[in-house]
Amino acid sequence: MWNSMSRLVMLVAMAAMVVRIREDRKRLKEVNARLAELLTGAERLARTDPLTGLPNRRAFLERLTDELARARRNATPVCIAYLDVDNFKNLNDERGHAEGDEFLKHISHAIKDTVRASDVAARLGGDEFAVLFADAKRIAVEPLAQRLLARVRALGDRYPGLDLGASVGMAWFEHAPEEPELLLQRADGAMYEAKTAGKHRFALWSGDADKPVLQP
Repeated sequence: MWNSMSRLVMLVAMAAMVVRIREDRKRLKEVNARLAELLTGAERLARTDPLTGLPNRRAFLERLTDELARARRNATPVCIAYLDVDNFKNLNDERGHAEGDEFLKHISHAIKDTVRASDVAARLGGDEFAVLFADAKRIAVEPLAQRLLARVRALGDRYPGLDLGASVGMAWFEHAPEEPELLLQRADGAMYEAKTAGKHRFALWSGDADKPVLQP
């Protein structure tokens, strides 16, 4: 009788242990799923500008590296634009930084509405934005820049007397370079050329040219 009782107790205990193990496995699976969700969210936040919701500099550089590799494989052109807000300090000084932040949000929306779905718009920091144009033909570069300038200028007109607008520098290569730094340097140099030439305009640094050229 005692042996039968002992076996019964052991069987009940083993059954309870199996139930607990299954419950523990289920809880562990739920914890792991939640952890993976949190890690994914954290990774997404690490690549997103908190003010505008656009990709940040890190994400932009990653996408640029991938796009250059793709462009080399497929022998397609590549183009990026740097956009710097003209006289942004005037807005911050006159209306405050909260108004300045709202203006940057409006610019981010305008850029996203202007470029194609395949393009990548990003906020690099401060009042500087960038756009990666996938497979952009040379003939399409100027209209793209003009549309960006017009959209930002229209937003700036909401603040009379502050002379808000944008300077845009574009770098275009028919054959994608090996290193993204060359493309970045060219776009930055073109943007600086537009800025020093009077602002509210754009310059293009094309291919193997020695310097950027201001566009009408």
